[in-house]
Amino acid sequence: VTLAWLAALAYGITRVPGSGPVQPLLVLRTNFDSFGRATRQLTPEEQLAVQRQLSAARAPAEPVVWSETALTPQTLPAFPGPGLSGLRTFQPDQNAVVSIDAAGRVVDRNLKARLVPFGEYFPLYQALRPVYRVIEHAIGFELGSLTPARQLRPLTLNGVTYGAYVCYDSVFPWVARQLVRRGAQVLVNPSNDGWYEGWGVQQHFMMGRVRAIETRRWLVRSVNSGVAGAVDDLGQPVRLLSQGAGAVHVEVRRLHGQTLYTRLGDLPALLLSVLLLLYAAR
Repeated sequence: VTLAWLAALAYGITRVPGSGPVQPLLVLRTNFDSFGRATRQLTPEEQLAVQRQLSAARAPAEPVVWSETALTPQTLPAFPGPGLSGLRTFQPDQNAVVSIDAAGRVVDRNLKARLVPFGEYFPLYQALRPVYRVIEHAIGFELGSLTPARQLRPLTLNGVTYGAYVCYDSVFPWVARQLVRRGAQVLVNPSNDGWYEGWGVQQHFMMGRVRAIETRRWLVRSVNSGVAGAVDDLGQPVRLLSQGAGAVHVEVRRLHGQTLYTRLGDLPALLLSVLLLLYAAR
């Protein structure tokens, strides 16, 4: 067991960045009030105006990346494609990430794979309806559960495959792993970190860095009130924007191949844990 851990440590220390074609992207960071967005005190049109203004810094043919729920069906036609963006729909109630071509057409989409409990779905909603009704009255709008993804696949855009997943999905290693196993060359995580401050924001960003390390893929994050920018396939930040509203130009590398973790997941770690338990019992 010790030898296995030492071998893993040696591999991690001696890794070098992967090589592949460069893909330029323009990544946005916004500073909207998250509660105002949820209650529609801040209208989708007001958000759109800010996001389009920030996107004006794009270079020719440079895809833009917008954050979670940056678009609604009403504002979708005004998206300055090509690019990727979070999309919130209400009928059906879904939280998605989509790839959009230069003509404004949705090419591909993924729904959020893991919904946030008591935020995006409400356990025993019908059985506890009187309790939830008190909460709904206090916050001024009706609670409802979103539709989760049944399957995940990379989004395609101009010949590039993006492993795009929404916000909280970055906490779960199997999401990025599944997308890379299906051919994702770059990871993209549109997120809304405006619900919390301080260590919560940093923790979410650090979790994203781990996904880059596990899969050996560059990670791009477009966020509302969080850490936006790019992380390389070694998990090292390359260009970040963590304050104010703005846009950053990043050049990520499109990578192929699969790591041992991508192929086997947590199985090696679980086997080592079993060996340690057997050894302890002996």
